[in-house]
Amino acid sequence: MADQIIEKGRIIAYRIQWFNGSWSTWFGPDLNDLDIKFNINSATCAAPIKDRSMRRMWSYFYDHIHEFIICKPN
Repeated sequence: MADQIIEKGRIIAYRIQWFNGSWSTWFGPDLNDLDIKFNINSATCAAPIKDRSMRRMWSYFYDHIHEFIICKPN
């Protein structure tokens, strides 16, 4: 939902550049983007996070270079 608000479109694929310079494979939101790490503690924010819940690969956007393909309405 944040992609629609911030980018005015829907992200359909993305990839992440790891700190060693290599790129991940392409991820599709809600298709193949579950991270092997999980949220240890809960957090209260705009989108509440439950403790011990799975997280998505886009959580790396905060501190990693990333690219995405976005579909915008006509």
